[in-house]
Formats: sequence, C-alpha cells, structure tokens
Amino acid sequence: MTESPTRRPPEFLTRLGLLDPARAHARFTFLAWLVMLALLVRQVVVFGTVTPFNDDWIMMANLRQDAEFHAPWLWWVHNEHRIPLAKLVYLASVGWTSDIRGGTFVTVLLLAAVSWSCIRMARRLRGRAHFTDAFFAFLWMNGAQSENVLNSFQVAFAIPAAVTTVGLVVVAMGDDRPGVGRVASLVLLALALPLTGGIGLPQTPAWIAWFVIVFFAARRSKVRSERWVGRLALCSAACVALLTAWYFVDYAFLPGFRAPSPALLGETALQFLTRGVGETAVTYRGLAWPTFLVLFAWSVWLLIRSARDSDTSSARALGIATVMVAMSCTALALGYGRAMDGDGAGLLERYGMVAAPMGCALFAAAALAWQRRSAKVLAFVLFAIAVASVVPNFRAGEREGEARVEKAHSFEADVARGATMGELAAAHWRRLYYSEEGFLSVLHDIEAARLGPFRTKSMAQPRARAFDMLLTDPTEVLSPDSFQVRKQDGDKVLLVRSGIDLCYRLGDAPARIRGAFGLHSELASIGKTVQARFAIELVAASGTRQTLFERTLDAAKPRADRGAQAFDIELGPHSARGEVRCSVTIQSDPPLAWGGWWTGIEVR
Repeated sequence: MTESPTRRPPEFLTRLGLLDPARAHARFTFLAWLVMLALLVRQVVVFGTVTPFNDDWIMMANLRQDAEFHAPWLWWVHNEHRIPLAKLVYLASVGWTSDIRGGTFVTVLLLAAVSWSCIRMARRLRGRAHFTDAFFAFLWMNGAQSENVLNSFQVAFAIPAAVTTVGLVVVAMGDDRPGVGRVASLVLLALALPLTGGIGLPQTPAWIAWFVIVFFAARRSKVRSERWVGRLALCSAACVALLTAWYFVDYAFLPGFRAPSPALLGETALQFLTRGVGETAVTYRGLAWPTFLVLFAWSVWLLIRSARDSDTSSARALGIATVMVAMSCTALALGYGRAMDGDGAGLLERYGMVAAPMGCALFAAAALAWQRRSAKVLAFVLFAIAVASVVPNFRAGEREGEARVEKAHSFEADVARGATMGELAAAHWRRLYYSEEGFLSVLHDIEAARLGPFRTKSMAQPRARAFDMLLTDPTEVLSPDSFQVRKQDGDKVLLVRSGIDLCYRLGDAPARIRGAFGLHSELASIGKTVQARFAIELVAASGTRQTLFERTLDAAKPRADRGAQAFDIELGPHSARGEVRCSVTIQSDPPLAWGGWWTGIEVR
C-alpha cells in the first residue's frame, strides 16, 4: 500500500501566523489595540461637539482674537493647579485648528501611544508576546473615557497620565545599571510632573527617592562612568525637589477647603485607584477596592521575588515599585483635596485616565516575573477584569455622549435663532457651566474667539452685554475688542484694555462721578512687575485738561491693593459741557493689555 501524503495546513493560516503561537499572540494583541482605537475615535467623531463643556469655557478668554499671550499666565493657578504644559498644548491644538475639539484628538493620540508602549514593555519584560497584553488596550481606550476624550481641556489629565506611563516604560525596560541616557530621560519626565498640576506633582517624592537610590548604588561602583551617572542622578533629585518647592510659592487652597478624616481620605484614594477599569469600579464599588488591595499586594510580592533573581530584575522591580508608590501618592493627594466633595468623590469619570498607570504597573510586575505560575495568574486576572469591563464601559460612554450631544444641540439651536447672551446664559448654564454669571462672561469670550457655534455668527451687543455692571453707560460705545467682562470676588467687572478710556459727556449742571476700580485677582500671582495706573481726567468744554484723580495699584502689594477701590468725585461748575475720561494703564514685564477693571460707575 502506498502511504498517503502528509496533509499540509492551509497556506492562509501560515501567512497569518496563526500556527506560530508567538505571532498569533502578537497579532491578537495588535488587533485588540486597533479595534479599541477605532471605537475610541468613533466616540470622538460621533459625540464630539463644537460647544464647549465645563473648563473648556474658561480657556476661551485666551483664544479671543484680541487676546495677547503672556508667559506668566501659564503659571497662574487654574482652580487649584498650575498646569503650564496643558495650557500650552490646549492653545496649540484648539488655536491652530480653530476647533473646540482639537484637544480631544491629542488626548486620543496620547492614549493610543501609551497603550502601545505598554504592550511593547510587557513583551520586553516577558521575552515574548502574550494575548493578555491586550489588557493595555482595554485599560486605556475604554468607552468610559467619554469625559476625557470629549473635552479638549482634559489634555490636563492626559499629559500627566502619559508622563507617568512613559516613566514606567523607561525604568521597566532598563538594564541593571541606568546609563546617562536613561537617567536624563527620567529627569526630564520627573521635571515635567510638577508642570502638570495636582496629578503629577505628588509623584515627585517617589522619583526623587529613585534618583537618590541610583546615586548610592553608583557611588560604590569602581567604574568611573557609573559614578558620574550617580552624580547626575543626585543633581536630578535636587532639581526636581527645587521645582516641586517652587510650585508652592504663593500657592493657596480654594476658600472653604476642609481637610478630610484619615478614613475618608483612604476611602477616596482607593476609589480613585479602582476607577482605572472604568464603569465596573462604580457598579461594584464595594468589591472594587478589596480586589485592588489584593492585586496590589500580589504585585508587590512578585516584585520582591523578582528582585532576588538578578541585578537586572532588581533594577526593573525597583522602577516598577517607584511608579506604584508615585501613583499611591497621587491617590492620597486626591483623597486629601477631594474627599469632602461628597460620596464617591474618587469615582468621577475623569479619573479613569489618570488612575490607569497603576494598572500598568501591576501588569508590569506580572510580566517581569512571568516564569512564576502566580505571575501568569495575576496577568490573567487583570486581563479578565479589563475584558469584562469593555461592554459596560462603552455603554456608559454612549449614554454620556448622547447626553452631551443633546445639551450641545439645544444650545446651538438657541444661538442659531438669535437668542441674546442673557437668554443663553439663563437657559443653559446648568447644563454647560458652573454659574449663570460666569457663563455670561465666557459666552462673550467664545464669541470674540469666533469658535464653536459663534464661528460665523456674531451677537455683538456692546452696550447690553458689557455695561450692565455700570450704573451709567459711557457716551462713546467701546469696540468689542477693547473690553472684557470678568468676575471679581463674585461680582461682574469691566476689564478695559490698557490705554482705552471710558468717556462720559457732561451736561450743563455740575455733576459728580463715583464707582470702583481695581486689579483683577489673576494679576496677584504675577508678582512685583505688574502695576496699574488708574486716572480720571476732566476735559473742559474749552479743551483744557485736569486730572481729578490718580492712583497706582501694585499686584505685589498687600491685599489692600488687590480689592475694590472706591472713588467719589464732585465736579465743579467748570465741568459743564465737558467730558470725563476714566483710563487704566498697565505697566508690566512682559507687557500686559488687561488687568485693570471698573464697576458701578455712576455720573449724575
């Protein structure tokens, strides 16, 4: 009998790599990453709107066509955070594209990049690809990121999340003794953390400790180049510490801040750390934090076991542990600052992105100790949790997206029908902003920026919109680019561009002028280089000029110079048929056009 020929597998299976386990694992992971990225991009395309939400509105003042950029603004406190990197990225992405959604695509790009970097990291630690690496795609690009990917301002959260994760990748893929390039890369990342606000700032102590450990380890080396690396690490620790300390110069918590109890702080911190998996952490909040503590302890045990295996594993384990400590510091800082905001304060949707690096560190610990059965089990558990969260997360994202679109379309329809600014503010502030008065102010900013629904529609009504805080309207209407409406101590004030006068023509009878002026509160953080000269001048009918009042306020002076300054001037008979001019001149380095305000001016 003749032997039958051996059956060969179909050629397409060979080409797809499905018969090679390593290639099959790698291609499954890539496919999962690609699908999750496509779903996330779809979410932005379908539910992204040209109408801003929440903090996006606040940034409109700096996108006005008449706005002048000045570097100190980058360091000004936003809410409770100094976020110069986020401000730069926001202005570049939204300003360059002239689209409110510009920053959302930056966030999506960062999420895709860090998830792919983590996939490569796990492959490097393990020595080969494994299908559980798809955990990173499910973690970073899940549907519960709606708020983060639909608000351009959320680059303020995407940047520290990316910086932390890149730091994890750098230390986890390193050798037993860090070289100059690796230390230099990490010091740049560590220096970026204080520039990302309250999310990145608390992580600097962990990285300072890492630099110090590297210094002492290199100090004992007999190799000169390694000792130089140690000195570089020590200098890096000093630089990061100095920048962290500088962050707190002239820093203050928001008024009314109350410190939480230790128990409430810990509960909020744990809520935050579980939010990385998305909606599952909210649905099963009672089970989420005990599960996290078990996974955290499991990872620490694996790192300790790995550190005993070799010098390289020890260095990598130290780096992964540094990120775990850094993220724990962020969680504690968030618990301290937000625990008093109410039940579930650590489970807000926006925290999912900034909590994700902790999940990456847990998985990295499993990949590093992959030869141990317990490490494989940990990776499977993390992967299973991420997979189980995919559908609930995207359902939550769909609900959030649909609600946002409904709010935006309602607002845009009112803009299109010609509703006044006051009508828009009264009808929509609860859906889009924090207060009616503040919303009225930022509406003027977005109109002046020609963005969103105001890109082609102007609703300029200078007298109705700007002068409602003045008891007497100026007799000369200001051009829209010469004033701004702002909030100062809860009241609306009129910021007038430096060198522009408020003019009041007088009648036959003697009159008096009274009101208030001052420096906007944002100027207080700039320092001693900012002064504002306020002057009230009478121009008589004959053309002669007389300075009735003059005062210079200094932003660096005590609070007496920062509040409202009242004036009440009686005009004599020589004022008949004359004109009163109220002016403010800003003297600063760098030059500023805005900062002095007027309110309550009355001429009678």
